[in-house]
Amino acid sequence: MEPALEIWVDAEAMPVTIRLAGVLDDQTGRNLHSVVNGLLQEGYVDFAMQVDELDPPNAAGFSSLVDIQRLAKVLAGS
Repeated sequence: MEPALEIWVDAEAMPVTIRLAGVLDDQTGRNLHSVVNGLLQEGYVDFAMQVDELDPPNAAGFSSLVDIQRLAKVLAGS
C-alpha cells in the first residue's frame, strides 16, 4: 500500500493554515512541497502548519518539513 497524506489548505484566513494527516515521507513530502511552493508563488508568505494528525515522520518526512521552511524563508525574503 502506498503512503497517504491528506493536505487541507485554508487560504481564507491569515496565516494560511495547512493541516496534514497521514504519512509524511519522501514521496508525500514532494506533494506537500508542491502545494506550499504554489502558495508562495501566489504571494502567500505566512503559514501555520497543523501536524497533530501526522504519523510520526521518518527522516525523509522531517527533511521535507525543513526544506519547506527553507523555501518559505527564501521566497519570503527572510
